[in-house]
Amino acid sequence: MVPGNPGNDGFYERFGRQLLNNLIKKKEEEKYVFLTLSHVNHVKRSNNPKNGESYKLQFQVDHKYNFINEFLSKDNELILIGHSIGSYMILKVLPQLIESGYNPSLVFGLFPTIERMSDTPNGQRLYPILKCLDNYPYLTKCITIWFDIMPIAFKKFLINCNYGFSDNIDKCIINSASELFNSTVIKNIIHMSRDELDNVLQYDLDLKPYSKKIYLYYGLKDGWVPLCYGEDMRKRKEIDDDHIIYDDTNSEHAFVIKESNIIADKLIDFL
Repeated sequence: MVPGNPGNDGFYERFGRQLLNNLIKKKEEEKYVFLTLSHVNHVKRSNNPKNGESYKLQFQVDHKYNFINEFLSKDNELILIGHSIGSYMILKVLPQLIESGYNPSLVFGLFPTIERMSDTPNGQRLYPILKCLDNYPYLTKCITIWFDIMPIAFKKFLINCNYGFSDNIDKCIINSASELFNSTVIKNIIHMSRDELDNVLQYDLDLKPYSKKIYLYYGLKDGWVPLCYGEDMRKRKEIDDDHIIYDDTNSEHAFVIKESNIIADKLIDFL
């Protein structure tokens, strides 16, 4: 699993649990491992020698390929799932993985931000803010430095306040969201977000050689991926029409907050 942005693996804990439960029910004799790869410096690591550095989108793409190539066996079945910009990443590394001897059986992009991000409603709204904060890192540091001394209990309290102390919000969401309250993490989220809007422009993928493996799942009301992008994808005829799926559950782009189980249940039909 390759996350969106913010790229904290903890956001996908509930989704992964539900997906594994569904897989075990479907094929009890098989064994499964669910891995989510955080983006570098989107989660604070005390033993990270490059803890203060910021990384762009291409670095994060390379990081995913390098991790798979170093730690995952070519002998086991590999299923790639990406969410949002994570969909872009898995589609970019797919040709490299196949050249390296991997044979992913399925590549699934959830709410895929793979083109024209700056033209979307959210892109147009947020780009001026992201550009300003990225161009003036000392300003961003002044705004966020107090996050580093804020007690974790207070961070979680603020997150719970934002969600109205709802029982429907899993603890993994509260814990992961509280980890975003860190000046280095915020700097990396901003830096990568700005880079996405600058560089994920016109569609530049070639999916035809892998068309039988790839599924793309589009939301009906997605501020990052307008529905017309799904229609444009269909018109390109790079993947089969039935591999372009439209959500019918009214799930949000950030589905991990409230709809992890719903999307995991949807995904099991294709595994």
